[in-house]
Amino acid sequence: PPPGAASPAPTRADETSEAASQRSPAAITPRPPLWLRMLVDHLWVLALPLFDICLVVFTRLMEGRSPGQAGKDHTSHRLMSIGFNQRLTLLLLYGSAMLFGTIGLIVSAAEPVIAFRVGIAGLVTLAGLFALMLWVRRRYQNSR
Repeated sequence: PPPGAASPAPTRADETSEAASQRSPAAITPRPPLWLRMLVDHLWVLALPLFDICLVVFTRLMEGRSPGQAGKDHTSHRLMSIGFNQRLTLLLLYGSAMLFGTIGLIVSAAEPVIAFRVGIAGLVTLAGLFALMLWVRRRYQNSR
C-alpha cells in the first residue's frame, strides 16, 4: 500500500499462515503422497495372506523342503493343531483380516505421527504372530 494508506484488514488466510509460522517446524509434518498411502493401505488389507505365504515359505525352507510342496503348515492348519475347531479358526482368521484392514485404513487416513505409531504397532503384532506360529509348528506339528 502507498504511504499513509490504511493497510488492508487481515484475512483468514493471513491468520492461518501466521498461526502456522508460529508453530515449531517439528509440529508441521508433511503427509506422504497419495499413491504411497494407497499402497500401504492395500498392503495392510493383504497382510494376512502375505503373512501366511511368508510363514509357509520360511518354515519350508528352514525344514529343507521346497516352498511349492504341499503341506499342512499354513496358519489355519497351525491353529487347528492347537485345538481350535474349524469355526473358531475361521473366526480368528476373519477377525485378523478385519484388524489388519482397519490398520490399513487408519494408516492411510490418519495424521502422519498417528499413522506411524499404528503402523509400527501392527508390524510388531505381525512379528509376534510370526514367532507364535513358528513355536506352534515346533510344539504341536513336528511331534506327530
